[in-house]
This record gives sequence, structure tokens and C-alpha cells, in this order.
Amino acid sequence: MRSRATSKTPRGILAVLAVAVVLGWSCNGGGGPGPDVVLIVVDTLRADRLGQYGYALDTSPALEAFAAESTRFDAAYSTSSWTQPSVASLFTGLLPLRHGVVKQSAKLPAELETLAEALAAAGWQTAGWSGNLFIGEQTGFDRGFEHFEGHQGKVLVYPDIADMLTRLESWLESNRDPGRPGFLYFQPMNCHGPYRIPAEHRAGLLGSEPDDVFDYNDEIMTAILKDGDVAARSRVTPGYLESANEQYDTAVRYSTDVLERLLDVLRREGLYDDALVIVTSDHGEEFFEHGGFGHAYSLFEEVVRIPLWIKLPGQSEGAAIDSPVSLVDLHSTILEAAGLAARGEKSQGQADGLSLLPLLGPDPRPAAFRARPIVMDTRWKRRAVASAVRLGSYKWIEIASDYSGRTDARLLFDLGKDPAEQFNLASSEPEKARALSAALSRTLENDSATPETETAAGLDTDVLRALGYID
Repeated sequence: MRSRATSKTPRGILAVLAVAVVLGWSCNGGGGPGPDVVLIVVDTLRADRLGQYGYALDTSPALEAFAAESTRFDAAYSTSSWTQPSVASLFTGLLPLRHGVVKQSAKLPAELETLAEALAAAGWQTAGWSGNLFIGEQTGFDRGFEHFEGHQGKVLVYPDIADMLTRLESWLESNRDPGRPGFLYFQPMNCHGPYRIPAEHRAGLLGSEPDDVFDYNDEIMTAILKDGDVAARSRVTPGYLESANEQYDTAVRYSTDVLERLLDVLRREGLYDDALVIVTSDHGEEFFEHGGFGHAYSLFEEVVRIPLWIKLPGQSEGAAIDSPVSLVDLHSTILEAAGLAARGEKSQGQADGLSLLPLLGPDPRPAAFRARPIVMDTRWKRRAVASAVRLGSYKWIEIASDYSGRTDARLLFDLGKDPAEQFNLASSEPEKARALSAALSRTLENDSATPETETAAGLDTDVLRALGYID
């Protein structure tokens, strides 16, 4: 298994880069010079299936060059375990219970200003490409994009990432306005079931095609994913599960290979070196680690821990940060880098996320980030209604109901000792369980936390003491 990369960039250099982002490439809202922003969200990509995050298989060699000149976040989390609430958090800077996009096919509320709307209003040329049916015009996620190409067909018959790249490249060649900073959004779907891989690329990872025993659309998966038949899980054999993993990993390899081509296009078009480039995901995927397949059925690490790289304008050396961060933080990060106020709503409210630039700035505050709750939530009633929080090395999950028949379940894990979440400590460590439960409740109830107060998220001294942050 690969060892994790260590930081190559001295903190002082990162500090200079961060200051340059805020001051040198900022926009005052009047269409002046600002950084190009490229936001790539690889649908259903688990962090732990990438070589840069320690995976044994060579699923992402094409990302080595990018990883070597960007900052990797080793403990990044989505705000949910499925697409709509997590991307809504990315676009609005709000947690799911605040932006309200918690039901399948829900529309993004018109009163919430999106990231694209904020950038477009300040002069950015905005364009987006989404292979996900539910991130598009019919759900309001296209708001603020001058050009947007969404998927209009069946959910699982999504466009191939290479075809999406071809359309993006064509748009850049014929429509890109070099006189304006650009905001490009790209969300491919090949890592989402049925894990589509063109025939000529199916042997790219393993040297031979993955086993075809597993079929995302067969009767077993239909029973598990669509019919709510928990008993169908007993029909999953070791060979079937191995085939599913091989197909997913091969889709990851294919997708990251195409991402390298996308990054090359950005370089050729002058949209890379001085741009803010972010590569991340909306959620992961379960492969029976806790008894289930797919996503939206739980809030375990395999579905909420996501990859995240941020390349600042001018950055050319890599770094790694282990402070827990959230997908919701990218909204404030991008707007601060653009020199814009981090507005979570059009008329009122404060973004729930924090800009990640202070982690790279002249006065880094990693302790403040480590001491704040990272909250996750899912409200898909047919699959799971649950909330979770990570604070320090501990993670607390409250399950109201789920697909497996659990109700009012409480789970506590020490991720430092048990990263696979196999040992529930809720009974053996009741004080920490109460502290995490309080942290979750207070964070969900706190609608007006500012970055300064959210460092401790309104936690009282008893909670912080139980978690080891104060004596």
C-alpha cells in the first residue's frame, strides 16, 4: 500500500500564495480581474479508493502531477451521503437542514443565492457541465450559469466523462471570453453505478477486464437498491462483491485518466497556472463494509469521506492537511479567493462553512478547525434518516430510521483507532457520547454562527473537556 505524501511546500510559501489569492487576484464585484475558478466534482468518488489517499491499486496515476502541485485534505467530508443535499451545500454554503434540499428531486430554493449566481453577478463568465440528472435545470442547480449542459435522459444512462470533456473543450474554443475571469463546473458520473467504462478502457486498471459477475441492474441489485429487500443482501457472494469492487475501481481509473486530459485542456487554454482549481466529490459508495451497497443508506466513512485537492493560483508544490473539513467550506473558500463576501442567502443568513484559506495563510489556525464539528445529514426516508458529527478523532451517528430496520440507534467511533468504524463505543464511553450528541444538536440548531464563534460551535466547556480539548 502506498504511503501518504507529506507536505513539500514550506508553510511560508503557502502563506504567500494564500495572501496572493485574497489580495492579488481578488475582484471588487465590478467585473475587475479575478482568478479563474475550476470546480470538478467527481460523482460518487471515495477518497480511500485513490492511490494518493493510500489505496493499494493504481487507480489514479493520472492525478499524480496535479496532486504534486496542490494541497490535499486528508479528512474532508461531504455534508450528506447522496448528491442533491451535498451539492446544494457546495452551491449555497449551507448545511442540508438549512438549505432544505433533503428529498429526492427537491428543487434548490429560489431565495438562496448560488455560488454561480454570486460569481456571475461579480463579472465571472460561468459555465457548467453535469452528468447527474438531479443537478440541472429541473432542480434549479443551473441558476447563475450563463452556459449549462445537464443530463436529460434516464438517471443511470448518464453521459460519458470523455464526451462531457469534448463538449467543455468545444465551448472553451468557441465561447470563452478571455477578458473575464471564468467559473467552470464539471460533474461527471462514471464512478456512479452502473460504473460505466468504455470497452477499450476496461482493462486499464487490472490488465484484464473486471469480472462481470456483478451487474448493477440485475435482480439482486434491483431488490437491494429499489425494492428495499434487505434479505436480498444474503445473495451477495464473495465473488459478486469482488466483481463489484473491480468494476468500481476500474471506473475510478478511467475517470481519473480523463481528468488528466481535462487538466491538460485547462493548461492549454491558460486556465490552470493562475486559477483556483478544486477537485473533490459529492459522496462515496458502500461495498458491504457495513452490510449495504450504494449510497444514501448510511453516514459511514465510505459514503461521507471524500477526496479534496485545492490548487491555489500560482501554486506549484504539494502539501497535505489533516484537519477535518467539510464540502460546505468550499463555498466560502471560493468566494473569499474571488474577493467576494461569503453570502449564504440572498437576503439574510450566514454561511455554515468556513473559508479554508486560513489553513494556508500567514497565521494558520489548524487547531481551530480541528475543534469544530463536521456535520453530516441524510433525510431520504426510504433509505435512511440520520445525522452525524465528527469532532476531533471521534464520530457520532444518530439513526432515526434506516433501510436495515434500525431505529433510534446511536453509534460512537474513535476514528483514530478504528477508521473502519467497527467498534461502537456509545456504551463504554458515555461521557464522550453525550458530548458528541450535544455538539451535533447545537450545530444543527445554530443558524447564525460566525467563523469566529463557530470554531467552538457554541460548545460549552463540559463538551470540550469531555472531548479532550481543554483540561
